[in-house]
Amino acid sequence: MCWCGANGPFVPSSEVIRPFASPGLLFEALRARQGAGGSAGILNQVFPAHRATPLVTVLDGHPHTLAFLAGINQVRAAHLGVTNFGQSGSLEDVYHYHGLDTDTIVRTALDIRI
Repeated sequence: MCWCGANGPFVPSSEVIRPFASPGLLFEALRARQGAGGSAGILNQVFPAHRATPLVTVLDGHPHTLAFLAGINQVRAAHLGVTNFGQSGSLEDVYHYHGLDTDTIVRTALDIRI
């Protein structure tokens, strides 16, 4: 991800979390940390406490699906996703309609850091 700030473009590599395929695994690990049994080890690997930072989640599904991620390190968060279903159009148009386009994601990331 590349952000543009007042000083020009920069890549906050220490703050960017890579996509993951199993939010369910992370949710189970969070529940384990809360005492539900199981292992919470993956949370420290994916969301180490010393790197806690505001979080923007982006999902082409309902935004509440990933809302629990902010609770891992108790950080501010914004969750982008699809809240109305049934729209049609080009992928670019539909993503823009739902606020999943690049401009909205970058603007949200910059706003949440303020």
